[in-house]
Amino acid sequence: MCNYQQGITIGVAYYPEHWGRERWLTDIKKIKECGLSTLRLAELAWAQMEPEEGRFDLDWLEEFINLAWKEAGLKIILGTPSEASPVWLRDKHPEVIRLNAAGLREGGRGQHCHNTPVYRAYISRMAEEMAKRFANHPAVIGWQIDNELRGVECYCDCCRKAFQDWLKRKYETLDNLNQEWGTRFWSQHYNTWEEICLPTQDQLTISTSQVLDYKRFVSDTTVEFLNMQVDILKKHAPHQFVSHNSLGARYYAINMFDLAKKLDFYAWDSYPHVDADYTECCLGHDLARGTKHRAFWMLEQKNGYFNGSNYNLALEPGIVRNWGYQDISRGANGVMYYRWRANRWGQEQNPNGILRHDGSPRRAFYEIQQLIKELAPISSDLASSQVYAPVALIHNYSDIWAHQAKRQYTNISYDDVMMEYYRALTESGVTPDIVLPNDEKLSNYRIVLAPNLMLISQAEAENLKKYVANGGHLVLGVRSGMKNENNVVTDLPWPGLLAELAGVTVDEFEAFPPHAWNTVVYQGISYDVRKWADVLTSHTAQVKAVYGGKFYQGKPAVTRNVYGQGSVTYFGAAGCPELTKRYLEALLDEYGIVRTKMPAGVFLTIRETETKRFLFVINMNTQPCFLELPCSGTSCISGKQAGGSVCVKGMDTEVILCEKG
Repeated sequence: MCNYQQGITIGVAYYPEHWGRERWLTDIKKIKECGLSTLRLAELAWAQMEPEEGRFDLDWLEEFINLAWKEAGLKIILGTPSEASPVWLRDKHPEVIRLNAAGLREGGRGQHCHNTPVYRAYISRMAEEMAKRFANHPAVIGWQIDNELRGVECYCDCCRKAFQDWLKRKYETLDNLNQEWGTRFWSQHYNTWEEICLPTQDQLTISTSQVLDYKRFVSDTTVEFLNMQVDILKKHAPHQFVSHNSLGARYYAINMFDLAKKLDFYAWDSYPHVDADYTECCLGHDLARGTKHRAFWMLEQKNGYFNGSNYNLALEPGIVRNWGYQDISRGANGVMYYRWRANRWGQEQNPNGILRHDGSPRRAFYEIQQLIKELAPISSDLASSQVYAPVALIHNYSDIWAHQAKRQYTNISYDDVMMEYYRALTESGVTPDIVLPNDEKLSNYRIVLAPNLMLISQAEAENLKKYVANGGHLVLGVRSGMKNENNVVTDLPWPGLLAELAGVTVDEFEAFPPHAWNTVVYQGISYDVRKWADVLTSHTAQVKAVYGGKFYQGKPAVTRNVYGQGSVTYFGAAGCPELTKRYLEALLDEYGIVRTKMPAGVFLTIRETETKRFLFVINMNTQPCFLELPCSGTSCISGKQAGGSVCVKGMDTEVILCEKG
């Protein structure tokens, strides 16, 4: 096996095809001076590696790799170039470009049809050539499949036939499909499999179940496209890792848990604004870690300006170093910056590079150099550590796709509710894992939060019951259990399959407009509820909070039910962040989960080995912050004693080594 996890890897994307050979050695020496150990190459270089159909030219790539290995000992990650097909291929086979819902070819970055046999054959051949050439090169430690894979919604004949085959495998008979989709509604009954169309613009009736299954199909076939390349690389190079750089937690067209299954580790790309909401960046890290319950990599970390944005703020001193620390603190064992030298051509001409366009170092060079030096003494321990995450937050792509198929109320979104719970945790200094409702490791968590569980299958419901019965605490959010896995409203009292678990039923609900809302009274304090109210009837559950107004004043809003050895909260209100935070704080205290009051823009995370605990405090504000830490120890940066009440300077990070106990 390769040794990519012996320490924290810090590297950079480099493009030898962009710069003349006379520049290569200069860059290699400067990369070594910076302290970077690893280069990512070739993920967009198909036209250089196969300039004409069937004529492969990998000599220039091997020449550069040999030079980087010989002169600086640089390790290499190679990318398969399926995001950017060459012009000759698109000219010969225009069908490799997606057909949009209106029946027109629609290009754009990465917009290939992943189901076209022609495209699969060409990229398979390219991956074979690369794998055979570099499987045994001592510098090459791993591979990146494609680049920021998109779940491409293509509506060509290949995709229609593939969708019909996908449906046959899922439903087996047309009777089952018609029953599950409810095709009696609006005369959408199907008599043959061939009648089933994709949800194109010319369709008179489109079922919400059909759209959900189409989005599942797009995700599944994208994963198949990735796995096809994984299998090729593993056949030739089982000793080298294979990963992929996804678009992160807010990219919903692909089920990232499925995408991660065959990868050695999951990775994603982060491009925050200088004034970003870094809570959302943390969500991306926690999802990345949750996909495989292990460390992930950042295969692209921004270090400069955006290439496309409504605005570009100058980078605050210290922010590039902070970005790296935030990645590592939440579980990244590798941080690859994008890119070494600012690009001069095409769509990415803004200076997102460690070097400027003229080849001179930016401030980012020295911040990354500092980060590498600071990490050196603790790199090995960190790489073998795990993020301390006592809470899980359930994330369900089918729920997202169901909302996309038919969003009944525009006042509330999946993201709104997810972030209400997630912020309550990060503001308490608690890091959650992001997991699926069928996760087999729910017993690892003291509390499991399920803010968006509108769709629920029988198997998922049984998994949650098992978790609670064995002593866990589950928090269900609004609209829980109201539909089955095929996006059809249940014929059971809401929350459907979860009603016995919750000990309540939902009598009525309100989706509030901006000009109307209600209140919830919890422990004598009234909180505004601005988005949603599930009006509950308790059967076996204890009432924890009630509504404060309207015709359902005094009716349960938040309840708690004992089930087996555990318990379940039904949290029937959304759009009430202060109430959500206060209730979760009480739960954290009850279950012995240490929380820390975090100032806005400051983040606390813990990574642990069997004997050591590394506490990260990252201040993304320009002003210093003061906070009380949950443990004391020695600063890994200054070597001084640290703990109790501390001050972290603006745009700075503190890493404290604490003894476990």
